[in-house]
Amino acid sequence: MNRTEKTAIIITLIILASNVIGFLREMLLAKYFGATYIVDSYLMAQSIAFILFSGIMVSVATCYIPLYTNIKEEQGFHSSNRFTSGVINMTLLFAVGLALLGVVFAEPLVSLVAYGYSEQAHNLTVHFVRIGFMVAVLFSMNEIVKAFLHSNDGFINEKVSGLAVNVSNIIVILLSVIYCNYWWLMYGLLLGYAANLLLCLYFARLKNLRYQFGLPDPKNMKKILHMVFPIFIGSTAGQINGLVEKFLASGQGEGSVAFLGYADTINCVLATLFTAALYLMIYPNLSTQIAKRELTQFKDKFSRAMNLLIVILTPLTFGTIVLAEPVISALYQRGQFGPDEVLKTSGVLVFLSIGMLGTGINSLISKAFFAIQESKIPMKIGALQILLNIVFSLLLIKPMSYYGLALAFSLAATLVVVPNALVLRRKIGQLNYRHASVIFLKSAGAAIVMSTAAYGIYRFLKNTLTDGFFSQLLALLLAVGTGIVIYLFIMWLLRVKEISVILNRLIDMKKYLRWHQV
Repeated sequence: MNRTEKTAIIITLIILASNVIGFLREMLLAKYFGATYIVDSYLMAQSIAFILFSGIMVSVATCYIPLYTNIKEEQGFHSSNRFTSGVINMTLLFAVGLALLGVVFAEPLVSLVAYGYSEQAHNLTVHFVRIGFMVAVLFSMNEIVKAFLHSNDGFINEKVSGLAVNVSNIIVILLSVIYCNYWWLMYGLLLGYAANLLLCLYFARLKNLRYQFGLPDPKNMKKILHMVFPIFIGSTAGQINGLVEKFLASGQGEGSVAFLGYADTINCVLATLFTAALYLMIYPNLSTQIAKRELTQFKDKFSRAMNLLIVILTPLTFGTIVLAEPVISALYQRGQFGPDEVLKTSGVLVFLSIGMLGTGINSLISKAFFAIQESKIPMKIGALQILLNIVFSLLLIKPMSYYGLALAFSLAATLVVVPNALVLRRKIGQLNYRHASVIFLKSAGAAIVMSTAAYGIYRFLKNTLTDGFFSQLLALLLAVGTGIVIYLFIMWLLRVKEISVILNRLIDMKKYLRWHQV
């Protein structure tokens, strides 16, 4: 097992731990606050406060990595350090200015976006939004420091630092319950991102980041500003579409935003758990290969990454569709979150999961475009996805309510895959999409068999075992585990070589973990 594979394993384990903590946070939120206006306000405030910051700062960080890589390769570590400090300073000035505007205009922003909220929900959302803008300043700074860590093999350091966000959230949720003050909820994010930033800065210093005053030189500043807006549109289509969902859902009654939020958390966590290490490491690697002018290796790495995404996300989609209700029930059904909330949230999850593969492939293609410093194409594709999402949302919201909003998001994400992939092939050459299509057909066939078997096993065990949370969880885990074995076996019979790679890595991972336990 090489160093990259070991790093990927450790990252996956950290992400698994983070997801467990994140699920605990969501379970506590659902247990004590259910699908009420409190959760609606909490989720809406995060979308309002973070949409601009996350979009712009993720875009700046995306611009930063290839520019940093080129400077480091051509001019050395000292120059790249000066460039990093300049980007951090530029980020701080921008973030503070935008946050001050957000705090001042929080009330009209909430009135515009959460148009259907009651007065009580409106006032709570305004309070959360103002805290959210302060959180966003910390988040913005952290995006650049994280990008520095990613560019210097600090993937593990960054993921360990990220655990602080969920831990702080859990602490503040519990304090809010103990002291009966739900107005404190957003302070969990404030404390979490503050701790996250401090840890990332500490690890960055270990990677020889030395802070300096000053802004990036005009040439690099111009490059960043030239790339930011197109990348913002291209990389934040999902966030913008999420805000559109919440905007329309705010007029569908109390709990609508909460149902979408709970389902989206599960959908994102499932996809992230199995793909985050791939996404995290692929972009700096692609950027480095472009800097070294290794186009053949670039295309080969991209194609292998896309095939792995198909093999992973296709069964995950089918499995989520058939087991959505027991998953939601096991995670959320307690306290204020009852059977009716389970039914509604699981329905939303089914429609959201349809777009899981499309969203994953679009993200990978966007990273390939950004690595070659081509930002206008992802911008156009992102704008198309936003437009399609709005059109489908308006068409489906009346007959399907918030279920229609979830389906609209999935349809938009799936439909833009084809133009996105074709434009990338035209830009960099042949990418063997025919082989990827064959893998998808094989994966879909195996996933249908897998999901059918998993659902049947779950229903049989649920009816056989005694009632209770642990019996339900055992039935779910056995069904999922059996389904995975069936899927891997069928794909092995179909001679999909990516499965052999996964199986070999699982064996290596078992040996690696056993060796470290000893």
